[in-house]
Amino acid sequence: MSLESEQERDQLLQAIEFSRLGFWKWDAASDLVTMSERAADIFGIAPGPIMTWTDMRKILLEPDGELARVAVETAIARRSTYEIAYRVRRPPDDAIVWVAARGRAHYADGKAVGMIGIVEDITPLKELESALAAERRTLEGRFQLLVEGVTDYAIFMLDPNGTVTNWNTGAERIKGYRAHEIVGRHFSTFYSEEDRARRIPQQGLTTAATEGKFEAEGWRLRKDGSRFWANVVINAIRDQDGHLVGFAKVTRDVTERRDAEAALRRTQEQLAQAQKMEGIGQLTGGVAHDFNNLLTIILGNLESIQRSLSAEPLDRDRIHRLTNNAMHGADRAAALTQRLLAFSRRQPLNPKPVDVGRLVVNMSDLLRRSLGEQIAIETVLAGGLWRVNVDANQLEVSLLNLAINARDAMPNGGKLTIETANAYLDERYAAEQAEVNPGQYVVICMTDTGTGMTKEVLARAFDPFFTTKDVGHGTGLGLSQVYGFVKQSGGHIRIYTEEGEGTAVKIYLPRIMRHEVTPDETASAQDLHLTGSETILLVEDEENVRAYSGDILAELGYRVIAASDGHAALRLLGLHPEVQLLFTDIGLPKGMNGRQLADEALRRRPNLKVLFTSGYTRNAIVHEGRLAGEETARCSGCRTGRELSEPALVVPLGPLRQRPFWSRRTRASMSARGGIRRTVDSKRLISQSNNEPSWIRASLL
Repeated sequence: MSLESEQERDQLLQAIEFSRLGFWKWDAASDLVTMSERAADIFGIAPGPIMTWTDMRKILLEPDGELARVAVETAIARRSTYEIAYRVRRPPDDAIVWVAARGRAHYADGKAVGMIGIVEDITPLKELESALAAERRTLEGRFQLLVEGVTDYAIFMLDPNGTVTNWNTGAERIKGYRAHEIVGRHFSTFYSEEDRARRIPQQGLTTAATEGKFEAEGWRLRKDGSRFWANVVINAIRDQDGHLVGFAKVTRDVTERRDAEAALRRTQEQLAQAQKMEGIGQLTGGVAHDFNNLLTIILGNLESIQRSLSAEPLDRDRIHRLTNNAMHGADRAAALTQRLLAFSRRQPLNPKPVDVGRLVVNMSDLLRRSLGEQIAIETVLAGGLWRVNVDANQLEVSLLNLAINARDAMPNGGKLTIETANAYLDERYAAEQAEVNPGQYVVICMTDTGTGMTKEVLARAFDPFFTTKDVGHGTGLGLSQVYGFVKQSGGHIRIYTEEGEGTAVKIYLPRIMRHEVTPDETASAQDLHLTGSETILLVEDEENVRAYSGDILAELGYRVIAASDGHAALRLLGLHPEVQLLFTDIGLPKGMNGRQLADEALRRRPNLKVLFTSGYTRNAIVHEGRLAGEETARCSGCRTGRELSEPALVVPLGPLRQRPFWSRRTRASMSARGGIRRTVDSKRLISQSNNEPSWIRASLL
C-alpha cells in the first residue's frame, strides 16, 4: 500500500471516530475481531485484535447473540450488507448498552475472507423509545379507562369488514350485549331486517371508507328486540400508509331528545293553530265589518233607486247619483276582495319578465303625484340589474302601497329613497327565515325618514286588518297585500325599522336566468267588433248571473243556449250542432267542473272554442296561484301569436270603468283544442274611457 493510500485511510478512520462511530474488522482465517478505540469503548474492552468472533458473541445478550450470528451468515451468503441492533453486557460494569452494527464482507476466490463495518452506541435512542412506549401505554390505559367510563355513548371498534372487535360499558348499557356476546359478530346485528335488506349497514361503511366519516340517525335494535332512536357516527381508521385498518363507531341513544322535539313540535303546532284561529277571527271580523259597510252603501242605494223608479215624476239625476254611489261601493268591495286574495296568495297573477329598474323609473311621476310636494323622492338604481318574473301591475300596486305607508309615517314631510340592487341570499340566511330559498335575487328597498315602528307594531305589521291609522284612513290590508304578493311570486320581504328614525322595507324577487321576450298583448281598437250572430252555450250554476249573462249576449245579437251544470250542457251540446262557443264557469255543481266539461266537450266537438270565466282563483286554469299563460299556451294543438291576431268575436260588457268582468270576475282564459290557448287579462283589454264599452275577446277561429 502506498504512503498516500495509508494517509487517506487514516484520515477516513479519524473522520469515523469524530462522528462517534466505531470501526471494526473481522478476519475469517484467524476469526479475530479488531476494533478501533471508539468501538472498543462502546463494548467496554481494549482496542486492537482482542477476541475471536465466537467469543465476541458471548457478551451479547440472548437471543440477540443468536440473531447476530444468523444476520452475519445471511449477509455473507447473500453478499449483502449486515445490519442489526443488539444488546451488549459491558464486561467492566455489567452495564447493558444498545449497539447498532453495520458491515459488509469481502471475498477472495468466491469465499468470504473477512468483514469490515462500523458500530454505534444507540442506548440513548432506545431509552427514549422505551420512555415513549411507556408513556403511550399509560395514555392508552387512561383512554381505555375513559372509554370504559363513558356510559352515555356506545364506543367500539370494527374491522374493515364490519365485525365488532371491542366493546365499552356504554355500548353494553345502550345495546344490552356483554362484550363476549357481541365481539366477533357483525355490527349489522343492531339493524332491523328492513335496513339490512336495504344494505344500510354496508352503505354506512362504504361512505365512511370513501369520505372518512358517516353520520346518520335511525332506529336501532337492542339485545331484547326493543328499538331506540340512535345518532350514529362511523369514522374510518387508517395506518401510516393510508391503508384501512378498521372503523371507530360511536352510537348515542337520543330517543328522549327525539320525543322531546316531537312534543315541542306538537306544542308549536297547537300554538300556531291557536294563533291561526285568532287571526281567522280577526280576519273574518274585519271582513264582516268592512263588507257590512259596503253592502249598506250598495243595498241602500239600490233600494233608493227602486223607490225612485216608482215615483212620479222620474228623477233621473237622483237615479244617476244613486247608481254612481252603488257602483262606488261595489268598486270598493272589489278592491277589498283583491287585497284579501293578495294576502291569501290566491290572486291570479300574470307574471312576465320585468326590468325592475325601468319599472321604478316609470313609476316616479305617479309616486310624486301620490305623495305630494312635502315628500322628496330619490331613486338609486343599480346598473346591470337582473330581470325578474313577476306580475308588473301587482308589483306597481305593492310599491305604491309601501310609498303611501311611508308618506303617512312622515306627516311633516321627509325623504323616500327607492334603491334597487342585485343580491344573493345564502343558505345560512335562508335557513333563518320562513319560506326563503337561497339564491340570486333582485332587491327593491324603500327607506323613509318617518316615525318608525315599535317592536309590537313590527311584529304585527303583516297581519290583515291591523293598522295604526285613524278610523277611516286605512283598511289594514296594505302591507298584508304586499306580503302575499311577494310570497306568491316566490320572493321574500323584510322590514327594518327603528322608532323615531324611519323604516326600510326590502322586497327580494328571484332572478330569472333565461331571457324571455314578452309579446305585446294590447288589443287594438280596430280588432274590436260590437256584435255577433254565432250560437253560444252558456253554462253558469248561479241563476241570476246566468240570466244576466244571457241577456247581455242576446242584446249583442248572439243566440244563447243556457245550462246550469255540466251534464245539462253536454246534453244541449248534442242537440245543438250549431254551437260554436262554450262559455262556462269553472266552479260547477253535480260532480263536473268547467275544466272537465270543456275536456269532454272538446272530445266530442274538437273544433269547439271554449271561454272560461270564474270569480274563484283556485281552479283548473290556475296553476300554483298563476294564470296559465305563455308557457301553457305552447302545448300541443295551441295557436301561435300570429293566429291570435286574426278576426275574433267580441263581447261588450258595458262601461265598467276598467273593472274586471262583472264584480266577481277577475280574469278570463281562452282554450282551444283541449289546451289553454290564451290568458286574457281583463285589465289590459278593458277600455280606458268611462264612456266607452269594455271588452273581452274570445276567438272563434
